[in-house]
Amino acid sequence: MAARQYVTVGAADVDNATTAVIEYNGDYSPPSDPVFPSNLPFHIDIEVANEFLSRLRSLANAEHPVFVPEKISHPIEKKGLYGVIIAPAGPDPGVAGCHDDLPNNTVIPTIGTKVRMFDYNETVEIVFQGTDVLAGAQNHPMHMHGHSFYVAGSGIGNFDNETDPKSYNLIDPPELNTVRVPKNGWVTDRFIANNPVRTSTVVL
Repeated sequence: MAARQYVTVGAADVDNATTAVIEYNGDYSPPSDPVFPSNLPFHIDIEVANEFLSRLRSLANAEHPVFVPEKISHPIEKKGLYGVIIAPAGPDPGVAGCHDDLPNNTVIPTIGTKVRMFDYNETVEIVFQGTDVLAGAQNHPMHMHGHSFYVAGSGIGNFDNETDPKSYNLIDPPELNTVRVPKNGWVTDRFIANNPVRTSTVVL
């Protein structure tokens, strides 16, 4: 097994990797000499990193059931959020999406607190859209206080409300309380608003 560093900004490549030999239990014949993988992805390969992370799954069995909301009663509308936006219902998020020709003032976020009220047991979907403002953006960890959520999907580029939901995993998505929003990409979280205490979303 081999692994290497992954960065989302234009950092110089560090040509090293960490390796380990995995030994399995049972009846098998290990190779005499381990073979080092010769095709590790490039250190800034966003598509490969996103594809790898999209393989995460819940166990989704009788001992570990999942309850993924399928009918959404409260989709979140577009809002600016420190280089990450909550995507609108349409395929074109305007200046908040993935663009190369944005003015310098787009790197200065508007600081504020906004509250969205949910009825108890409402089903909520939040789509976070990552940006690459002035080619300086990175992946953004997003944390939700008071709730875990299911990561229904993610992808590269601007979120398209017509086509991207077709790729959602509503069978065995991972249940998390922190997720990364990919640079130049999007991620969709779903949860049931059944925690009556404070719930807030934080950019880490």
